[in-house]
Amino acid sequence: LKARVTAGKLTERVATVMALDVTRFHDLCSPELLGEMYEFHSHYIAAIEEAVKGAKGVLHRFSGDKVLCSWNTASRCATHSQMACRAALRVQAVLAEPPAGAPDRKSAG
Repeated sequence: LKARVTAGKLTERVATVMALDVTRFHDLCSPELLGEMYEFHSHYIAAIEEAVKGAKGVLHRFSGDKVLCSWNTASRCATHSQMACRAALRVQAVLAEPPAGAPDRKSAG
């Protein structure tokens, strides 16, 4: 992605954009687990936000379990692609295990 706004003018800057889709979250979306979904969703979003911000990125928005992040957009980050990869690996590691108290995925739907 190339874009930059300086004093109201659009100029060019190379950036890294990452779109995440936490597919495991859908395994928890059954009527009998609706009360717990909010807790799991909060856990997933917090883990993603921590990984992205910890890697000097910006979390722009989330919708359900989909998240849009970028590097070298709102603030400069010379190693933006490496930092995005670092964040992606961190998110993958954190979300590999369900949060404490999560129901068995096989019985979730």
